[in-house]
Amino acid sequence: MKILFITSVIKDLSSGVFKKNGWQVKAMRALGHQVSFGYFDTQDTFVIENEHGQVTTVIPAHSYGFGRRKVMISIKNFMAGKGYELLYSRWEQYYPLIARTYREIKKTGTKVYLEIPTYPLQEERKNIRQRYFKEKRYVKWLKHWLYQVISEIGEGRMKDAVDKVVTFMNHKTIWGIPVICLDNGVDVESVPHRTYVPQSSIIHLIGVGNIADWHGYDRLIRSIKDYYSLEKRDYDVKFTIVGDGISVTSLKRLVTQLNLEQIVQFTGLKHGKELDQLFDHADVAVSSLAEFRRNLETASTLKMKEYVARGIPIIYAYNEMGLTGNEFFVKQFPNNDSAIDFSEIIQFVLECRENHQKILEIREFAVKKYDWKLQIQHVFELKTPDF
Repeated sequence: MKILFITSVIKDLSSGVFKKNGWQVKAMRALGHQVSFGYFDTQDTFVIENEHGQVTTVIPAHSYGFGRRKVMISIKNFMAGKGYELLYSRWEQYYPLIARTYREIKKTGTKVYLEIPTYPLQEERKNIRQRYFKEKRYVKWLKHWLYQVISEIGEGRMKDAVDKVVTFMNHKTIWGIPVICLDNGVDVESVPHRTYVPQSSIIHLIGVGNIADWHGYDRLIRSIKDYYSLEKRDYDVKFTIVGDGISVTSLKRLVTQLNLEQIVQFTGLKHGKELDQLFDHADVAVSSLAEFRRNLETASTLKMKEYVARGIPIIYAYNEMGLTGNEFFVKQFPNNDSAIDFSEIIQFVLECRENHQKILEIREFAVKKYDWKLQIQHVFELKTPDF
């Protein structure tokens, strides 16, 4: 099948979402499809790679506002007469003008699939607005509110513009459009397996991502504070937070308020060998601890899959699609604002240390369950996998 895969994400090799889109394209090609890949190379340039990974088309346009409409029109013109059978779009805006472009592409006989990573969207958008308002970033707050209003108008016009919605939550339809529900995946061969270096007297946790409220790192930080309030402690703790995001400022403020600056460390963005070394020294990775803040009980997080591929045990607090919660390498906590008992984390770490020889089984789980080639195959089978 001849496919054009487009994303509204700006190229950033440290970005989990951009890596994911690249892995999806790689998986489609591995399955024998002829796939071109369109993305923003910079904030002002959209490019399209051919099926061999060579940039053949450059579209000067902003990555925001009406610049994205210009890109969509250029994409429609680019596709004309080239025999594309499918447009797979991971486009975050749902403006009415973009819906019109999908509709025009669909009229040519090309199928249009729209990937929506999170649904419903209202709680996530509300949380972002609240954060901007709390931090007195009123212009950003206003822009985001206007974006939501316009997007919600566009969402109502998607039904006859899109053939299928691809998402990672168990919905039958979205906006009246049939859904293909996948589990988030990972390109296992692209994720290095960690070389575990345990430190017997330190419990070392690591959280990596584009940090937002629903990651719930504040819950863990407060748990660490409660633990350090005990008169007797058998272990020291280190929590390394890797990445940027809208919640980093408030987390740093919380760490200062609780006098945990020597325990909770913020590294900023890390990738390559620097990131590998951080994982090598960590006992446990932290996935989302507050999905309830965007009104979700069940999710399929990208970071969870990357953690599994690295072969590191994980703590989390939601229902992860494809997991029972009883796997030996995960520890699940309640998906609410209740206090996390840090002694349970310590016990989990100690159990994992005793079974460190089973680390390879964690990665093998990712190979059998989460590899993108397995997940993408369901898109072309037009069916939702069994979870």
